[in-house]
Amino acid sequence: MSNQIKIFTLFLCFTFILSNKSFAQKNSKEWFALGLEHLKQKEYIDAISDFTSVVGLENNNSEAYYQRAVAKLRLSANMGYESTELCFDLKTALDLGYINSISYLDKYCTRECYDINKAHYEPELVLCADFSSKILSKMPIESKEMVNLTKLVLFNNKFEHLPVECKSFNGLLHLDLSSNRLLDMNNGLQEMKYLLDINLNKNQIKEVPDEIGKLEFLKYLYLRSNEICLISKEIGKCKNLEVLDLSLNSITDLPKEILLLKNLKILNLVGNALSPKWKKDLYIALPNTQIFMD
Repeated sequence: MSNQIKIFTLFLCFTFILSNKSFAQKNSKEWFALGLEHLKQKEYIDAISDFTSVVGLENNNSEAYYQRAVAKLRLSANMGYESTELCFDLKTALDLGYINSISYLDKYCTRECYDINKAHYEPELVLCADFSSKILSKMPIESKEMVNLTKLVLFNNKFEHLPVECKSFNGLLHLDLSSNRLLDMNNGLQEMKYLLDINLNKNQIKEVPDEIGKLEFLKYLYLRSNEICLISKEIGKCKNLEVLDLSLNSITDLPKEILLLKNLKILNLVGNALSPKWKKDLYIALPNTQIFMD
């Protein structure tokens, strides 16, 4: 046998071996199914490994990131320790559109808040930032790198508008800008589409804008002690809203769409000049809501 034939034969054998090996390897669906099975069997380390294999093959597989976070959560609970490592998987899953991540992010990733001095060391690790009472009128330059932020507290500062940086905090769930100097609620509110809780008490806001209707996950909206006289009908799209505080404003009329908020548990309208008819209409349309009016 000539050398050329020998080389060609070896090449075919080598190709055959590689081919068989590649066929023997699991694809992403098989790894994912195996991960779910290991998760079910409480074999959390194996499950984490399986889901890691999935994202290694498909780095845009949102549910694999989510399930890996679940495995990490159960492993840490089983071993008696807490870790925020799962939060970054949850955030990645949410960035990829997996909205089931929201409840876990809210429960496990909004606890430990960094103050303004600590946040700039490793901003990409900051999940919660509390910059209260720092006389701020704009965000610190390091904040643009807080890409995993889930909670931002800016209570008692000097902001006149929503910080422009908030547009990039697309995983933000909680925002507190109470006791500032806000003149409006615009400037990127709709970009923070996963917000659950907004506290804008004690500002100078005059209008609840159309953008409020983009916040379909919103549960709590606090707007007490502003100068609000106009509320967009788009508020009727906030179907998950549970608490709406509009007390101590300048409201004389409400959009009829507010009557569509059937999940409201508390509606506070104390200190506004609404007609008695509104009280009757609200009680009829929202029988399960605690309504506070003068």
